[in-house]
Amino acid sequence: MNQNITLLISCQEKGKIYNIEIDADSLVEELIAEFTELLNASNQSVSFLYHQRRLEPKQSFRSQGVVKGSQLELILKHHGGYIIFNQNE
Repeated sequence: MNQNITLLISCQEKGKIYNIEIDADSLVEELIAEFTELLNASNQSVSFLYHQRRLEPKQSFRSQGVVKGSQLELILKHHGGYIIFNQNE
């Protein structure tokens, strides 16, 4: 049985709050993929916290206790890179 739930997702880094509706039985990784595309975050790692606990991507929202009206925190982790300094300047 599909049960749609409304979630509030806050992203402090972007200063945004998203109000979304999802199927409670959908996998967290599906929402990660959507937000990766939405935020053009292909060079970043996207994850969600619920009650200070990271949600497992391969599990559903329902199996992790996420219910209608829950607030999730969207976490963006930047992948490392190089900074090149010109020593001649």
